Order: sequence, then structure tokens, then C-alpha cells
Amino acid sequence: MRRPGFYEWLAAAPTRTQRAKADERLAAEIAEVQAGHRGAYGRPRLVVALRRRGRRVNHKRVGRVMRERGIIGLTRRRRRSLTRPDAVAAPVPDLIDRNFTALRREGGWSGTSPTCPRRRGGSTRSR
Repeated sequence: MRRPGFYEWLAAAPTRTQRAKADERLAAEIAEVQAGHRGAYGRPRLVVALRRRGRRVNHKRVGRVMRERGIIGLTRRRRRSLTRPDAVAAPVPDLIDRNFTALRREGGWSGTSPTCPRRRGGSTRSR
């Protein structure tokens, strides 16, 4: 470690303690908002609620404080699909006789592009 770096770290100690105390106050305020909403608020809603209370706070800081203190919001249930395929039903017949087989090998290409070579070997760009 370089010597000036040590003294810079030492001089920054009061700032670190102030920030830690501010984080504790923020955590208490977050816990208060969470308790008022039965723990349902996550980081985005908490940031909005804190800003409505007049607290200027960054969303990343709220997320960090919540993560460090183990404060989590309720996760909503996943949406479930109401339409489920019937396993025993017969498949629907193909009424228009779709045929998805290729007529020949590599015959599925269509159209031209400057990057696609021609069959005769030349490029499609005019020279």
C-alpha cells in the first residue's frame, strides 16, 4: 500500500462513519415504510414512498441498504395460463394439406442480395 493512500483512507474515516449512520437512518425509515405496507413494497415502490416523504435518495442506495440488511418485499404470484391444451383430445385435421418438405436439397432460398453469390459464381453487384 502506498503511504499517501493510507493517510487518505485515515482522513476519510469520519466520512465513512457519517455515511454508515445515514445508512442506518435510511434503513430505519425503509423498515417503517415496509411495516406500514405489510412488507409488500420492493425497492422501486420504496424509492417512490421515500421521495414522497421528502427524502432525496437514489434507487441504487436503497437497493444496497435493503440488500445489506436483508429487507425484501413480497413477490407477487406468477400469472397462470387459463387456457390449457387437452391431452386426450384428437388433433385438429389439416384441412389445407400443408406440405413443408423441401423439393430439393438447399432449394429453400429465395430472393437476391449483394451478399448472396449467384449460381454462375459472380457477385450480384454491378461492376
